Amino acid sequence: MNENDILDDIPFEDEDHITEVSDEEKFIRAFIQRNADAYISFKKQQKNISFDFLKMLVGIPWLLYRKIYIPAIVSMFFLVPMQTFSLIPVFQLLTSSSRFENLDFNDTFTYLYLSPTLIVMIVCGFFSHSIYLNHVENKIHRLKKENLDQEEFLELLKEKGGVDGVSPMFLIFIIAVAFLSYLSTGKFNPILVF
Repeated sequence: MNENDILDDIPFEDEDHITEVSDEEKFIRAFIQRNADAYISFKKQQKNISFDFLKMLVGIPWLLYRKIYIPAIVSMFFLVPMQTFSLIPVFQLLTSSSRFENLDFNDTFTYLYLSPTLIVMIVCGFFSHSIYLNHVENKIHRLKKENLDQEEFLELLKEKGGVDGVSPMFLIFIIAVAFLSYLSTGKFNPILVF
């Protein structure tokens, strides 16, 4: 058995067939870091819509996790109270001794709060990849204005990109405290949410 027999079973690309990774892809990978392959694959497919059930469920915390802070903050100021109020009838149903006694799903107030929440969930579920890639490309474009060499630029992208595990956990903690406050007092205290 010689060396060529061993190498025959190993696929490789010769120099003419090696695909170069573009600078744009290097920048996107450096910025995204975790799960970059999934986002780059989505970008190459040139689709705008893909469904992700987990992102639909978590919505705002996912925006915080991916450091998309401005839309997350705007959404929080408008939707966190709405999400909290929309779940109150569910908690009433689960904690009530007579399960349907005080529960009124026909209440306009409940639907006003539930509808925007569902809209945000649907948008996050179907457009999360597009939203994030748009955010990534805008950030990269803004950071290019700093005129750094490629090594420094890649380090800056890694610093500014990636994920933030603290902010979404903090938001979930605040919402949990608000729910626990509601369950213990029977009244929702919006001060606990903000």
